[in-house]
Amino acid sequence: MKRLITLFVAFVIVLGVAQQPLPVRADGPTGCSIAPTRNVRVGDIARISDADSRSNRFRELPTTHSTSTLIGMIPVGGMFEIIGGPRCADGYRWWNVVYDGLTGWTSDGEGDVHFFEVVAGPSLVTPVATVTATATPRVTSTPRPTTTAPNPEATPTAINGCVLAPTRAITREQWVVITSQDERPSNFRYLPGLDSQIVAQIEVGTRIYVIGGPRCVDGYRWWRVRFDGMVGWVGDGIVSNGEDVHYLLPVDN
Repeated sequence: MKRLITLFVAFVIVLGVAQQPLPVRADGPTGCSIAPTRNVRVGDIARISDADSRSNRFRELPTTHSTSTLIGMIPVGGMFEIIGGPRCADGYRWWNVVYDGLTGWTSDGEGDVHFFEVVAGPSLVTPVATVTATATPRVTSTPRPTTTAPNPEATPTAINGCVLAPTRAITREQWVVITSQDERPSNFRYLPGLDSQIVAQIEVGTRIYVIGGPRCVDGYRWWRVRFDGMVGWVGDGIVSNGEDVHYLLPVDN
């Protein structure tokens, strides 16, 4: 009888343990625990650094899980625009980016290694130092130049508005072509303005897509465009000798 009672008690204990909920096992790191210190933000133009010497995976979703389709790879030096994020998943910090005309997610680093480096955008903007008021110098009017800037290297002058630009011929969200009116390639810059670094030169006849703008800087009208997997700015022309010279015109479909 005692043996039966002992077996019954043991059965009840086992049954009680079996009904307890199983502990949840952490499946990999959570949050952004693997990521380095944050060095970019939305609106930046960035590129893959050579700190890791490898290409970055470019995914459909911000996760390393197999449910996220691998869109492709962004090679070292590949430039992209950060349009969203960050999101933390699988320990990494993910950013929504536009690369080579495609939108997807890529992580910004691991440990102390940053996969990204900023080339243009809000993260490079430094605060303006506070200065004391000084007498405003008298400024004489500057005659309108007849050169074909912003294509050649030129020293910018303090000119407001788009006073040197031709009649507006294009708009955003359309394909345009580099025209032969100037017979030279157009300078493709990180930012709008004559003193911004030239990334590349776009040859006459090349089609590019306008994604933003216009912005008036140094007297010229600038448009934000995608070219060869990169995002930058191009001036749309100049008034030379009283005539409009367009660098960009809509594609004639």
